[in-house]
Parts: sequence; structure tokens; C-alpha cells
Amino acid sequence: MVWFYTFLIVLGTFLAVLGITSTNVAIPKMIAPLQTDIYGIEWVAISYITATAITILAFSALSSRIGLKNTYVLGLSLFGLGSALSGQAGSLEFMIASRFLQGIGKVS
Repeated sequence: MVWFYTFLIVLGTFLAVLGITSTNVAIPKMIAPLQTDIYGIEWVAISYITATAITILAFSALSSRIGLKNTYVLGLSLFGLGSALSGQAGSLEFMIASRFLQGIGKVS
């Protein structure tokens, strides 16, 4: 059973790394569909990093209240929801908000 939990944690970490890496690679291709320039599209990556930095302490406090497992599940759910919303983004503002939500979920 320990291997199963280890696999889940490794999978969550892999998905978080994949999320940031794939977005950084796709940023030049997002400029035209989101009707922005390089300065606007930079906020897609900045919002993710900012959300991660802001919520580190909050998730630490949350894990002491609701437990590590519940915090991990909550974070993975937020990350998944943010990923799904990012894939559906039709505007720059929606993409930035979705990536912010994804960054919140990455912390756990």
C-alpha cells in the first residue's frame, strides 16, 4: 500500500512539473489565439508563480488543520480544475485566472 501512495505523490508532482513546462513551451503559440502581445502573455507564467509563492504558508497551516491527505487531495483538485479551465480559456484574462488557480493547487 505504501507504493500506491508513493505513486500518487509522484504522479501529482509530475503533473505539476508537466503543467508549468508545457505552458512555457506553448507561450509563443498562445499570443495569437488570446489576442495579446509578449507583455500580456508573460502574465500567464507570472500568475502561476505568484499564486504558488503566495499560498505556500496557507497550505502549510491548512495541512495542520485538515491533515496532509486532505490538503494534498484539495491541492490536486484545484490544480486539475485550473488545468481544465486553462485548456478552455478564450481570453487572456481567463487564462491568467485559470493559471492562478492552477498555481494555488500546485503548492500541496
